[in-house]
Amino acid sequence: MQSTTTNSTGLKTTSKITTGPSEIHIYDNQLNDALLDEVYLKIVERGGMAYPFFHVDKPQDLDPTAQAVKKLVREAWFKVIPPKFWPRNGAAGWEVWHNVMYEGDNLDYHCDVDEKASEVVHPHMSCVIYCGPKNRITGGELALDLNSQQDYEFIRYKYNRIVLFSSHLPHQVMPVKYIPDKKQPRVAISCPIWEHEISPNVQAY
Repeated sequence: MQSTTTNSTGLKTTSKITTGPSEIHIYDNQLNDALLDEVYLKIVERGGMAYPFFHVDKPQDLDPTAQAVKKLVREAWFKVIPPKFWPRNGAAGWEVWHNVMYEGDNLDYHCDVDEKASEVVHPHMSCVIYCGPKNRITGGELALDLNSQQDYEFIRYKYNRIVLFSSHLPHQVMPVKYIPDKKQPRVAISCPIWEHEISPNVQAY
């Protein structure tokens, strides 16, 4: 395993963790804060919702929250994440959902897959964007299982952080232990990129 983490508050940084065939890349402070804050407020105010499949190059009729979320996802993938992580033959778009977590909440162990496929089909790459709160929280780490034997790499929550990782890695979110402002939950957007269009799970997150 190799780690090149350089994590200074307010500075644009890129980190890389490699282990065998798996890759984990971390991009800090590289998204527009104003857009990030707009998305955070819209999600907290509205709560759970389902998103359609976000197309890369097709116009879509979206409500204001979904429009803001898609704009943020596009900024992450077009302006921050290097082109080498896109599918070689082009991408259809992103399956997007968000998680809103308060103290005591967690997300169970799972893999990113096409839940409506008859066999296991993973996206090309998985991606998570941390939208808020700006204050540091305790717990809520992203735990990536590096070999499916609970050999975890823990990525802590940080405002304006993108975590890009190999989509075959099982993962979970550890329980959130402490949030300074109880009205400001931990909000993360998952936006794995797909080579082909899929039918998103209509469950609202």
